[in-house]
Parts: sequence; C-alpha cells; structure tokens
Amino acid sequence: MRVGLLESRAARLPGYWAAYLKELGAQPVTPALDDARALALGRESLPGEPVTVQLALGRILALPKVDLALLPQWAGVSGDIWSEALPELLSRRISGLPTLLAVPDQPETLEGAAAEVGMRVAQNAGQVRRALEKVKPLASDPRVAPRPSAAPAGSRRP
Repeated sequence: MRVGLLESRAARLPGYWAAYLKELGAQPVTPALDDARALALGRESLPGEPVTVQLALGRILALPKVDLALLPQWAGVSGDIWSEALPELLSRRISGLPTLLAVPDQPETLEGAAAEVGMRVAQNAGQVRRALEKVKPLASDPRVAPRPSAAPAGSRRP
C-alpha cells in the first residue's frame, strides 16, 4: 500500500509517520512539487479559498498515485469550517482524491490515531502493535528538550 505523507513546516513528528508506515510494510510517499508550485496548483483548483487550504490541496494533488493520504490535523478554529473538517471538505469539493485522513501531531494523542491508521494499512493487530512499540521513541516531541537531571544529594561538592 502506498501512503502519502503531507508534512508541514509546523509538524513536530514528521519522521514518526514515515518510520511507522515502513514498519507496517507500506510505502510512504511525499509530494513531488515544492511549496510554491503546490500552492499554484491548489490555487487553480480552489480559487478564493484560504492559502493554507490551497497549499494542502496542491500537496495532495502533487502526490503520485497513493491509496491513502495522511494530513497533519489542524487545530479547530471556531467558525472556520476548513479547520474543522479539511479532509471531508476537500473530498467533497475535488473528485478523484485518495482517501484523506487527518492525523494528530501531539504525542499525547498520537498512539490512538496511529493504531487506527495501522489497522487501515496492515489489517493485522499484531503487526500494528509491534510497529507501535518499535517507533514509540520517535513519538516524543523533539522540540521539548529533556531537563538535565539533578545530581544525587551526596555527590555535591561543598
């Protein structure tokens, strides 16, 4: 199975999804166009829509043939229908898109979403569980630096 990965500059865990999909036996695929050309492509298809939506669509259209495309989940903004339901709206507005699935980028909600994706891709709970365990170290937020541990009480110099 070929799975498109739409990474964004704001994504915190871009390597997690690629490693996870490889563990499941899927082939991760990324868009073949740079952002400027993807934006132009999205703008042609959805003129008048927000730039973020046009860029996301351009990236999707720039994917080679895939069975599923994973989009970074946007934070919902009250009153902004695109932020609340991007995959569903794009699929309704543009025919011929692959199945679109928004996935979270926060470590605390990642495992549940990854398990759902894994079952769609591999359809084997044991394989999904093994893949989740193998990529678990990649699920921590790389922008959060670990705090240095304090020295044991008896090891301090006077």
